[in-house]
Amino acid sequence: MSTTVEYKQTTGIIRLYSEGNSYNSRDEYTGVISVQWIAEDIALLYGALAQKGAITKKTSLKIYRELQKQGAKKIRMWRTKEKAVFLGKIIEESALEHLWEYTFT
Repeated sequence: MSTTVEYKQTTGIIRLYSEGNSYNSRDEYTGVISVQWIAEDIALLYGALAQKGAITKKTSLKIYRELQKQGAKKIRMWRTKEKAVFLGKIIEESALEHLWEYTFT
């Protein structure tokens, strides 16, 4: 019997840098977000850590556009009920969190 093996990369990391800084220069980043592809076209963002003020609506749009370039049609993230997301709508909730989703049109 023959076995077929298929590998698919399903996780990634987004790093945020101040203007003029970059990964290639090995500069310090201002934020980091983990990405898990839960479907071919749905990216789940989690584990975000950032300096205060590093993630703005403008930054969120840049993140979303980058994920769209990678094939995302929807972006999802869990947030505590006290915290909102700049773009998207709530599609599910647990006792402590809301699941937000943004769909590209």
